[in-house]
Amino acid sequence: METFLAVLLALGIYVVIPILIGLLICTAAILYDRRHHKVEKTKAAEEAETMVEDTPGEKEGVKVG
Repeated sequence: METFLAVLLALGIYVVIPILIGLLICTAAILYDRRHHKVEKTKAAEEAETMVEDTPGEKEGVKVG
């Protein structure tokens, strides 16, 4: 019984704890990447909206369509 508990303790220390630390690091990296990607996506959408609003024909006074 004591040997079994010692094995469980060793598995907890040398296997489970490093796995949890790794999962925390991966989760933080994924969340950071999603937030960064979301910011880039919004900037790209704003640029696209300004491109659509400023059509070349309207700038020169030419009627388009």
